[in-house]
Amino acid sequence: MNVSPPDRDAIERIRLLQPVQDWAAFRDTEQWDRLRAVYAPGATTAVSWFDGDANEFVSRCQQMAAGGEVAAHHAIGTSQCDRCGDRALVSSRVTILMRLAVHGVLCDVTAVSRFIDRVVRHSDDWLITARVAVFEKDGIQPVYPGDRLELDRSKLLIPIRPATGSAPMHWSRVAARPISRYPRRAAPPWRPWTAPRACGSPPGPPSRNADRS
Repeated sequence: MNVSPPDRDAIERIRLLQPVQDWAAFRDTEQWDRLRAVYAPGATTAVSWFDGDANEFVSRCQQMAAGGEVAAHHAIGTSQCDRCGDRALVSSRVTILMRLAVHGVLCDVTAVSRFIDRVVRHSDDWLITARVAVFEKDGIQPVYPGDRLELDRSKLLIPIRPATGSAPMHWSRVAARPISRYPRRAAPPWRPWTAPRACGSPPGPPSRNADRS
């Protein structure tokens, strides 16, 4: 069957976005072997509570699920992808929904974030080779309206950023069952994510702010 170049590009885009969508489905339904299969050999992942080898990340998720620590649902929204040959950079909107006990109060936690994925063609499949989660906004509220939850702001991971009103916190500080045994690193300075230029495209015009100090 003859496929036009635009149709071929559209099909390829669907294929390279597939591991991003599959990741959420397999993670939330505890299909651990299939979750490992969306990663390329030597892949890494960095989220709020873990930064390291992707296989180790899956193992830690499996341990958390077995212990009943956090019930989570990852809703993948729209994705933007920039492909260059057998490599691509995918930025996806993600809403993470969690239900857990905080200081004995059952709460619903919502985190709005982005997954920045480096995706590569491996054999005939597209696989994730590196993921970084960028957390932008979060919220917490008791499941039962009559419950009252009090948090110590001094124990939040980083202060509120005025530009977004976001106050990402490390849940090991407030969760009834701490997960502080998992490695994490200090959050890097926040800066907007800029998509790369398309493969082979000329550089764009200089920034308007290039001469400003």
